[in-house]
Amino acid sequence: MTTSFVIAEDNDFFRGTLVRMLVDRDGLYTCAGEARDGEQALDLIAQTAPDVLILDLRMPRMDGFEVMGTLR
Repeated sequence: MTTSFVIAEDNDFFRGTLVRMLVDRDGLYTCAGEARDGEQALDLIAQTAPDVLILDLRMPRMDGFEVMGTLR
């Protein structure tokens, strides 16, 4: 069984690197979506219901803390 994740990170290079590192782990993880800010992350979470969230704490429009507060 694979674990799905959504990653929210405003730095394209860092986000892409993390996704590649996790997806290349022998099929253990699948990327359900990538977001550049917290608002995009909330949309992806609602659409995909991932197992894990990887959130940048400082992003434009809505940071990781605000995303977690909204999800609660």
